[in-house]
Amino acid sequence: MLPYAQEFDAIYPPPFGPYAFDPRSTTAQTNSFIVHHPRTPEKDTISIPSSSIPSEELASHLALTDFHLRRLRVFAEDEGTWSRIDLVAFETTPLLREAKAIREAVARLQSEMDDRNGGSWTMKPWYISFVFPGGNCPEERWVGGPKYGIRTIVETAFLADTETSSTSSAWASSNNLPFGMGVNCTEPKYLPKVIKEMSETLLSLDLKRSCGASLPWLVVYPNGGTQYDVIHRTWLDQSSSPADTWADEVLQAIGTGMASGTRVLSKEEGDLRPPEEAEFRVPWAGILIGGCCKASPAHIAALANRLYPDKGTPLRDRGERVTQ
Repeated sequence: MLPYAQEFDAIYPPPFGPYAFDPRSTTAQTNSFIVHHPRTPEKDTISIPSSSIPSEELASHLALTDFHLRRLRVFAEDEGTWSRIDLVAFETTPLLREAKAIREAVARLQSEMDDRNGGSWTMKPWYISFVFPGGNCPEERWVGGPKYGIRTIVETAFLADTETSSTSSAWASSNNLPFGMGVNCTEPKYLPKVIKEMSETLLSLDLKRSCGASLPWLVVYPNGGTQYDVIHRTWLDQSSSPADTWADEVLQAIGTGMASGTRVLSKEEGDLRPPEEAEFRVPWAGILIGGCCKASPAHIAALANRLYPDKGTPLRDRGERVTQ
């Protein structure tokens, strides 16, 4: 366990990061291994020439892959436990290189378990959710430089990066795409921007056409509307937003982000699909909505009652499961 929580800054100790977070430091601390920008400033892609990737970052990728793979094995190697799992969540992910490592860990787990089970083993649906403190990705593109954009995060989740993957052929496979991606433990006020940019990027990638992949699910579970103090390990405002206010804000934010991130197609754009499909494109198969830290059962009940007003009481009290 880290002495200071780093879910939001990702200043990890070696080999996971350049150095451990030091609360006594009077200089800015970084989570990047890259000392200076190796590319033109306007570029923001997931692939950096291997000659520009510090050996420490490659070691970090391997360490993070092993970190997640060892934990996946604990569940996957016990048949009884694995049979009871519906969904695997990699949440509060702050770094692109950790998302890459997660994808490789899943690919390697699939390969290992296939070998043990004659190719009949199946990975559970899984997703990666990212954290956006202040509405931004925490990872610096280089030391002291700007943060990675949301487009690059989406590309990292769904495209291949052969420069850092030791099993690139598996990592690039459409069989290793996450079931969903999204955002968690982020203040609701930042959701419209994040969801809009995620949606726009997915539309441009067009996964269904480019690699035959199913549309991913959007996963959204923000915090209760406050900020976390990593040094003292406490929330700066102990009181969350009122449940009804929070639920309204979350649903409005998702609606705003989805509306601005979807695309209306016209005949001039050369779309050959039927009119009912060509008029409106949404890049998600569906949306999973919930709450993270400081979102109480009352907050979730407020969400449920707005999404399913005809139920009368919170779904958890009725023992019902939401299937769509």
